[in-house]
Amino acid sequence: MGEQSRFGAELRARRVAAGLSLGTLAAYLRYSKGYLSKIETGRMPARPELARRCDTYLKADGALAALAEDQPSAHEALEAERAERAGNAGRAADVGNARPDLHQPWTAGFDGDAYWFAAVPRRDVLAAGAGALIAVGLDAGLAPRSAAARDEHATRAFETLFGQMRTLGQTASPALVLPTLVAQTETLRSLAARASAATRNRLLRLTSRYAEFTGWMAQEAGSDSGALWWTELAARLADAAGDTTLVAYTGIRRGLVAMYQGDGAATVAAVRDAEHSRWSPAIREQAARRAAQGYALQGDHAACLRALDRARELGVSAMLAAAPASKPAASRSSVSSASQPPNSAVNKAFTLGPTTMSDPLAITTGWCLFDLARWEQAADVLAPATAALSPDAARNRARYGARLALAHAALGDVPQATAITAALLDQADAADSATIRTDLRRLSRTLNRHSADPAVRALSPRLTASL
Repeated sequence: MGEQSRFGAELRARRVAAGLSLGTLAAYLRYSKGYLSKIETGRMPARPELARRCDTYLKADGALAALAEDQPSAHEALEAERAERAGNAGRAADVGNARPDLHQPWTAGFDGDAYWFAAVPRRDVLAAGAGALIAVGLDAGLAPRSAAARDEHATRAFETLFGQMRTLGQTASPALVLPTLVAQTETLRSLAARASAATRNRLLRLTSRYAEFTGWMAQEAGSDSGALWWTELAARLADAAGDTTLVAYTGIRRGLVAMYQGDGAATVAAVRDAEHSRWSPAIREQAARRAAQGYALQGDHAACLRALDRARELGVSAMLAAAPASKPAASRSSVSSASQPPNSAVNKAFTLGPTTMSDPLAITTGWCLFDLARWEQAADVLAPATAALSPDAARNRARYGARLALAHAALGDVPQATAITAALLDQADAADSATIRTDLRRLSRTLNRHSADPAVRALSPRLTASL
């Protein structure tokens, strides 16, 4: 029996055992009776979102959600279609699975639907963007200084640039951010290769942060293989620099890729090492939140709540660990400036994970509740958490606003869902995010079930344009 036939048969068996008619289940799920009939008879696959709704309503404890995970996901089907159309499936797979060469320059190109990443000649990297030109200017303008002074000046300049790039990444399309990020990452690698022993590790650590952020922008541009490639590179650079914290964090980043692919088991597996007690509470807190999202995708409500509870406890520990200790003035001034970013803005930029959310646990809780089909609870949590986001965080406001709109749409509150959606589309367009478009597509499908509603008809052309 095929996987979608197994899911349909199990859904029907559980529905009948619960004494529910197909029409009753369809009314709760807000899907048509005919569509559910096709799923039960195996003529159509169930989307993971629908499977989780069925799982929650029929109290299947994740059994239905797990069966849906075995079917080809919508994301996988889209990726396969893109690869076939572009004729680059082999190259994309090779690049996504390759182990990066730390001694080889890298750059990005644009090919049809998504960014691809490959090693290219240095001359092309130097032509790619501002990062390489900045390094040339630094070498020329600082020639009279000692090598140590040049290294220090260059490192501080790129630390400042990194903070600016992370800020830009919240408001600009990844298509604009990626080329400069790649060029700056390559320039830093070159600087680290010829730096003094005293500065090399600091430069390698900085390069690894650039690579990790480049991976995030690659995912936002729609290339999961590129995201994993750069994340692997970040891990290897961090390992070479002795930055074990960033090595652990790259597992959380891999979990994010798996989460957006709808693979709950892979999400949980990716963050397992980062939850180990040897890491800081801040890293473990982020790992626990990502694990909660993975459990929610699997429909495991109890495991999700346990992970959220761990995240809450670890968040308190992280706050206590980050609180400034009372130290004598002499002790505070003895910290080497060479090991510290030059200002608070740069310190914020070097924080691993989100920097624009006042309450990331609330955001994650709302996200999980939606995936667990607890839509009313999800809306109650996400509404204040989204409103509290920084006005400058356009990407996150669009991302979590879309989740809030999805919760209202799932509840059948079409006026509220369309109003929230209309308000966020300008920000979504500016962010140009593949991950946000994933939720906007789900939102479009949900609202299309209310196509006769005047608010949906008015919004539809604008939403379609954003997609």
